[in-house]
Amino acid sequence: MSFVASPLMQTFSMALVMYGSTLVRLMDSPGSAWLVRASRFRALRSLGKYSYAMYLFHYFVGLILVGAFARAYQGPYLVAQLMFWTCTLGVTYGLAWVSWQIPSSARR
Repeated sequence: MSFVASPLMQTFSMALVMYGSTLVRLMDSPGSAWLVRASRFRALRSLGKYSYAMYLFHYFVGLILVGAFARAYQGPYLVAQLMFWTCTLGVTYGLAWVSWQIPSSARR
């Protein structure tokens, strides 16, 4: 019972309710609503297209880059975090894009 009562699990539960209600509202909105226009944003659609591959790659990319950043960068913590997450997102997105392109080029 302590697992369900932990503050972390309560936060995840609230986030799931929030995202679920956003999706319901998005499906019920007219085409001109700001939420619908935001969902048509090209960068978000691209992240959605490659999101599963990004999910598969992010852990391994993070493991590799955290070791590299720990050895190479000794500056302020916040700057190191921003650089790490920017690099991780970029490399993960790149790998996801490549993994999407290889099978689709083989089908042509």
